[in-house]
Amino acid sequence: MAYPKLKEIEDKIKTLGINQVFMSGSGSTLFLRFKTKDEAFQQLATLKSFFPDFFVELSEPTTHGVYIQDTN
Repeated sequence: MAYPKLKEIEDKIKTLGINQVFMSGSGSTLFLRFKTKDEAFQQLATLKSFFPDFFVELSEPTTHGVYIQDTN
């Protein structure tokens, strides 16, 4: 990763055992890939506590554009 702060964040995420960490093309977003929804939900609260100043949410891939679902 070209950005030291993002590398620091990636390394912290990897301490949780999450190894599939990716950066968006522009570098403004990191996204993680989990094998199951259950695993993603289990890690969500931990990630939010690790990064309280960041937007941390779950999303799912789609084959047809963007669909935004309010989880509140």
